[in-house]
Amino acid sequence: MSKLPHFNFTSFWGTVVVDVFLFIIELLQHVFVDKNLRDTIWEIALSDKIVDSCRRAFEHADFLVKLELEGRPNTYNHYFNDSVQKARLKRLTEALKSKMSFGNTKSPQNSTVPWQILQDAVNNKSNSDQIKEEIHDTMEGYYTVARKRFVDIFCQQVVHYHLLDSPDSPLKVLTPALIMTMNDSTLDRVAGETQAARRERQRL
Repeated sequence: MSKLPHFNFTSFWGTVVVDVFLFIIELLQHVFVDKNLRDTIWEIALSDKIVDSCRRAFEHADFLVKLELEGRPNTYNHYFNDSVQKARLKRLTEALKSKMSFGNTKSPQNSTVPWQILQDAVNNKSNSDQIKEEIHDTMEGYYTVARKRFVDIFCQQVVHYHLLDSPDSPLKVLTPALIMTMNDSTLDRVAGETQAARRERQRL
């Protein structure tokens, strides 16, 4: 884990990385009971490749974050207009709430607002106030949509693809193809006899 790029491992993303590592370690413990063999395989065949795989996921995560923070706000989501309207309604409701008259029912459904106050809330504004409120409503509507989009894209591309499903994911490092690339010396370190076993066989 110390070879991984710096990241907040208490976040959702960090938790996913830790879970993947723990799964790999538990799987190796189940498949390779012998600790020396397990440590050898980890050292010479898996460690660097798994770290490289996680680093690619980190780099893509950084790219997505940078795109959101530094890129131009943009969306083609048809719910954007709905989000802006909800933000505008929320702002107007908050502004008029203190002016409402509830009568004897105390129910918001039966509340009334004097017509002049309603007109003032909509019409009597300076240019700067109007622009400020429109910008606020637009940005709140945009980030309501953008936040959901970012979460979906992050989970789909970084977590599911880079960490779980891609051919280069940490879960797919130990494959027959990897074994085929090992030279005789590496294979001997992984699966060969120990010096003690070799001496004993020669003695017999």
